[in-house]
Amino acid sequence: DSLSQGCGFGLRGSGASGGIGLLADLSGEDRYEAGNFSQGGGYFYGWGLLYEAEGDDAYWGTHYAQGFAAHEALGYFEDAAGNDRYATRQGVAQGCSWDECVVAFLERGGNDTYDGGGLFSQAASAHNGFCLFVDSGGDDVYRGAVVPAQAGPNDYHGGFSLSVFVDAGGGKDRYEGKGGEVRNGATVPGGAHGILADLP
Repeated sequence: DSLSQGCGFGLRGSGASGGIGLLADLSGEDRYEAGNFSQGGGYFYGWGLLYEAEGDDAYWGTHYAQGFAAHEALGYFEDAAGNDRYATRQGVAQGCSWDECVVAFLERGGNDTYDGGGLFSQAASAHNGFCLFVDSGGDDVYRGAVVPAQAGPNDYHGGFSLSVFVDAGGGKDRYEGKGGEVRNGATVPGGAHGILADLP
């Protein structure tokens, strides 16, 4: 567990609520590498934020990375410009909300590549979570083991979760891997309470 690069976290085992973690980078082409719980997210009543203003950047995380939250926390990730690359060594990345959490993942522009790895990535929520994923421009590539915008299960508390995935750029986007059946410019259900909208 790295708990770094814009991670706000609490000590769940001892009941100590989390604080705020912020990483803001305003220029340059950067490479971010970290392990579990990193790059714009919160854990146990924490609030984590990562803001990247410009440049062609690369993000590598292991598990719970790149806009995430777990256990009553908040996560916020924003990259404002550039042709960026997102990857995870395991999964659970690029917009994911687990157990009464709220997460926003915003990618403002550029031709971006997302590798979601295993399950629970690219606008995923479970156990009364909410996740919003928005890519605002460019020709983007989405890879992963599941279609984006999956929601559930919700057996911790009952109720439901909501996952919203929007590619609003109008570019020539590609969904590879499990998401290969998604077509550019389509709106499809992404799970029990999820929606995927690739806007023309």
